[in-house]
Amino acid sequence: MGWGTAGLRALLIVAYFFLITVWLPSFVLRIGTVTRASSTTQGLLGTGIWAIGFGAGIWLLRTAQTRGAI
Repeated sequence: MGWGTAGLRALLIVAYFFLITVWLPSFVLRIGTVTRASSTTQGLLGTGIWAIGFGAGIWLLRTAQTRGAI
């Protein structure tokens, strides 16, 4: 794998984790219905979205590694 390909794949991995673990929970917590929920509900929702996205990312990385894609 060349440097360009490796760099592009690394950029895609970083972009995924940024979008799923930073942007998406923040976006969901700014939705009108969610902003009116209790802080405990908001915390659980944000943490749940983060955990599912992070877990899926780790699983995708492991799957890509076993298939030789990264």
